Amino acid sequence: MARIRSIYIDPETCTCSQACIFECPEVLDGETADGVPRVREGAEKYFDTHVEQIKAAAWACPVEAITLKIEED
Repeated sequence: MARIRSIYIDPETCTCSQACIFECPEVLDGETADGVPRVREGAEKYFDTHVEQIKAAAWACPVEAITLKIEED
């Protein structure tokens, strides 16, 4: 079973397309001052249960600005 350990969104690379938000709104927040999505406060509780959605969010990024640290059991 895979587990998400961390999510990093590179603000220098992100083009604010918000595609990732569509895939996993429970974890990612696009309502930020600069438009760059952020990991929601307390979203770590979803890191074990929303693995596929988080992966889909990273895959959906058109400029590959999202880096995931994944632990495989």
